[in-house]
Amino acid sequence: MFNSLPPEKKDKIKFALGVLVILFIFLDMALININAPFDHVTADSNGFFGLAAENLAQKGIWQMKFGMYPDLIRPGDILPGHYYIDHPDAFIFPTVFLYKFFGVSEATTRLGPILEMLLALGLFAYALRKIFRDDFKAWLSTLILAILPGFIFYGETMEISSAALAAAIAGFSLFVLCFPEQKKANLIFFYLSIFIGCLFGWFFYFMALLLWFYLLFSKMPAKLKPLIIIPILVLAAAAVTVAHFFWLNGNVVGDLIGAAAFRTQGVPWHAWLVKISSMLVLHANFIFLILAVDGMIIFFLRWRKNSAWHIFLPLLIFPFLICASFRQWVTHPFGVIYFLPIIAVFAGIGLFALSHLLRLVFTRFGRPIAIAAVSAIMLAGAFFSYTNLEYFFNGFLILNKGDIDLFRNLSQAKDLQDYNVCLGSNNLHINITPIVEWYLGKKVSCEFPDKIKVVLAYNLSSDKIMGGKYYANEWQYFENLGYKPGGCSGFLCSLIKAE
Repeated sequence: MFNSLPPEKKDKIKFALGVLVILFIFLDMALININAPFDHVTADSNGFFGLAAENLAQKGIWQMKFGMYPDLIRPGDILPGHYYIDHPDAFIFPTVFLYKFFGVSEATTRLGPILEMLLALGLFAYALRKIFRDDFKAWLSTLILAILPGFIFYGETMEISSAALAAAIAGFSLFVLCFPEQKKANLIFFYLSIFIGCLFGWFFYFMALLLWFYLLFSKMPAKLKPLIIIPILVLAAAAVTVAHFFWLNGNVVGDLIGAAAFRTQGVPWHAWLVKISSMLVLHANFIFLILAVDGMIIFFLRWRKNSAWHIFLPLLIFPFLICASFRQWVTHPFGVIYFLPIIAVFAGIGLFALSHLLRLVFTRFGRPIAIAAVSAIMLAGAFFSYTNLEYFFNGFLILNKGDIDLFRNLSQAKDLQDYNVCLGSNNLHINITPIVEWYLGKKVSCEFPDKIKVVLAYNLSSDKIMGGKYYANEWQYFENLGYKPGGCSGFLCSLIKAE
């Protein structure tokens, strides 16, 4: 039956099967750690936004006013008075529904972002096919993106930056698939991606802006209507977001200005460049970065001859625009993930050029040699990606697995109620309170001294903890109040109230 199909239909089926294989590879690598405890870098985001999703799932979306409240709320509690409004919150709703139907767990927390990335990755493959007009090039770049360690790790992290990245990839891809033809069905999906993307995160606005400018300066026919509709959708999404914030917290102008000022503050350029470079090696690994440099050179050498490649400009400028606007924010561990799509594109171009060169040099056995070389490079890249991914999960820790066991054990204690646990402060600027509450299922606070039965203080003997005098003073403070050491689990130790 397949052989009887027309060639164009066969090509579509083959390409679709190749995309499914790539999606399966990404999913397979993402699922390796789907049940991993929230003890590694940015796991505080999983706890933070996980609690917000749990509140929405259990308390009710309408009753919670569609807002994010990242502190534990009991079924009988009154509505909170102050919601988290630094970012739009549409990105957490896939997790809300997963919690509602499949329960609260590490796996369901990570599955929401994974589904968002799967959709973005599939659209990206078809967009690259249209740009390159070559299935192999499209497969190569999509596969490289799918196995980049930063893409996998943050593709399963419930983080605002991950959601905005997925939205940006999807919006860019639908733009490519939509123009210049402007088929009605494609236009509807593209316009939806613009509106929903703006509700996913502030960073998506940069992609919407870049796509609009690309359209403005392009020679595409009948572009006036989308040039009008795109800004209307962006302004409508911004109005909805700000109106939602006012509904949640009242006058929020000062809060928004303060949050923006903090994230856009300056950082010394030398330290900034060193940080960005080291993170790129970790997020993309050196093999794909070398290929990306080669591909970038080829890209600009062929710039004038290949006008189809000009569409990559929004994807290329996007991360630099974010870096220029949010210089402090991009020094966070997840700050460079917006470079990953264009790195994958350039690496795909570089690897394809290498395979083409091998076929020209080895005229007799060029094809099998090229296939073997590409396969070896991809396997080596996948190996180093897996190595970096293991570091993300097992070497880049903010807690210890023993600490997670401690939280779980405390959650089973029948005599432990809300506010009976106090979490000691830290000078690392890492908020692990949401992680503790997510596992504990109880409210954690040091504001009610009469209720505190257990203090979780940082382990003075851990080689992962810095600022010894700071923590020693805190230990002394609690010991003076009558708390006795109850044992250490890793990064944390428990201090029990003496009877």
